[in-house]
Amino acid sequence: MKPQIISPDTSIALFVKAILVFESQTNDCVNLPFYADGYPGLLFQRCYGDFTIKPHDKKMSKIFLYGQTIKPISIDVKGPFQIIVFQFYPFVLRTFWGILPESINDDCYDLDTPSNTTFHQLTGTLSSSLSTENSIQLLTQSLLSFFDSKKNKLDFSIQRAILEIIENQGQIIIKEIAKREALNIRTFERRFLKETGIR
Repeated sequence: MKPQIISPDTSIALFVKAILVFESQTNDCVNLPFYADGYPGLLFQRCYGDFTIKPHDKKMSKIFLYGQTIKPISIDVKGPFQIIVFQFYPFVLRTFWGILPESINDDCYDLDTPSNTTFHQLTGTLSSSLSTENSIQLLTQSLLSFFDSKKNKLDFSIQRAILEIIENQGQIIIKEIAKREALNIRTFERRFLKETGIR
């Protein structure tokens, strides 16, 4: 099943690469494979049957963060479903949630907990939302508000470097990027690892 790919609103485009929507109205069992792509994200799911992450056999909450996929995983869904994924740039997890990115590579972080009032309340609102467009708008507004409250923590040098690496499909000399950002290579590597969790 191919997702519908939606460009994020310009207000969050600095942090969100793309929005993916998977939908089905059938009662069939569907397997959605996910491969290593280097992007963490936020997933909201509205399913009327089972929703299980493989190979971990993990049942997930309605809304959660996921880390970078290093090993292929899949999601098994039974029954009608709607899944909305906000695909983040790699620096987002640490900067905005304070999560060490490598700590949730190939894993997830539950946002639907009573202690996380913003996203716990959002889950209830999203569950009663009638359209995909409305759900995306609600998620966009919540993320924008959340990002605005945390943006002073953003490492703009590393954020620019990541976007340049992505734009050049990895075909760029890291020393050149570090020099443009006025960083020595060791400082650049340390900050890059801190922000992305990858070496």
